[in-house]
Amino acid sequence: MFRLGDYIRVYSAGNTIGTGIFLKFATEEELLAPTSALVWLDESDLSMHVTDLATINIQKLNYSNK
Repeated sequence: MFRLGDYIRVYSAGNTIGTGIFLKFATEEELLAPTSALVWLDESDLSMHVTDLATINIQKLNYSNK
């Protein structure tokens, strides 16, 4: 299970999208869309991303995995 603040790497089709901080999983109701999403903060530019869960894999990292 992921918790707020976990260090993560996000993949799509086997390629890294980015590495950053887990914020939350957004529900269909929150997004007003028929999908759920990962909300995370990209460490490279401190931008927030909302990424469809149907298209990604998430790896929990230790800060030593940087």
